[in-house]
Amino acid sequence: MKKFTLKLFLLAFLIFLSFLLHSTATSLKHEAVSATLPSSEAEVLYVIDGDTFKTASGDKIRLIGIDAPEKGECYYQEAKEALKRFINNKQVTLKKDKSETDKYGRLLRYVYTDIFVNQKMVEEGFAKAKNYPPDNTFKDLLESAQLQAKLHKKGLWSCRKQ
Repeated sequence: MKKFTLKLFLLAFLIFLSFLLHSTATSLKHEAVSATLPSSEAEVLYVIDGDTFKTASGDKIRLIGIDAPEKGECYYQEAKEALKRFINNKQVTLKKDKSETDKYGRLLRYVYTDIFVNQKMVEEGFAKAKNYPPDNTFKDLLESAQLQAKLHKKGLWSCRKQ
């Protein structure tokens, strides 16, 4: 019985260690890739919804790689409030992927404060990961965050209808 318990403990430890190493490697890769993207600074004037905001200079910014609920959908208000908590009235760093704007003229950007906001919105269940080629530098990272949010039924993943 002791050997079985020890083997079970070692297996659990190896799984944990594997997860930890994967998370660390993913984080380091994100930091390395992020450093190569063109960036600028902006002051957030107000949040429009869970994936769009306006800057003090008048630009509308759409977070790349995520899709937050629209007005009338489950978790819309919570997503909007979360984005407000993360960025409202703050100085943010905007990082461009490949496209400059979307079809509505909004600037497409990854957004950073002391956190990677796009990722935080997905991992907390305030938005879904959504791939919009060619802007897919962090597609795998965002999809991984979504998988964790779904597994733990966070945020919009607790809604009855998706």
